[in-house]
Amino acid sequence: MNKKYIIRVTYPGELSKAVVREYADTVKDEDILEDTFAEWNSGSLRECPEFIRGKFRSLSVGDFVSINTRVYQVESMGFSRRSECYLIDYERDVFNHPNFKECGAYYASNSLQWERKCDIMATEGELDRG
Repeated sequence: MNKKYIIRVTYPGELSKAVVREYADTVKDEDILEDTFAEWNSGSLRECPEFIRGKFRSLSVGDFVSINTRVYQVESMGFSRRSECYLIDYERDVFNHPNFKECGAYYASNSLQWERKCDIMATEGELDRG
């Protein structure tokens, strides 16, 4: 039996686009995420009509894909599960980042990811020494 899923692609600080897709009710989120990544990436040869018509940029590290109410963030390899609050906070931080006004949302998001990664690495380093 098939079930309809609301798939929302979010480019932090830029836009969100929701589409409805039908999958077997036994489908795993990982399969939907992989399909969505292909549909929203130029050159995949599986681009969806919404991506082509909207002339969006390809999904990138730091962007988000939501499946109904479940939120995932694109990583360099795969996806990480996030909360809706995390997504809201992340978008706020992108809007408030100094690079947002200077260079735009994409660069602000990239800078934010790098800063957060450095913070995590510094914390882990402190834990290793302590």
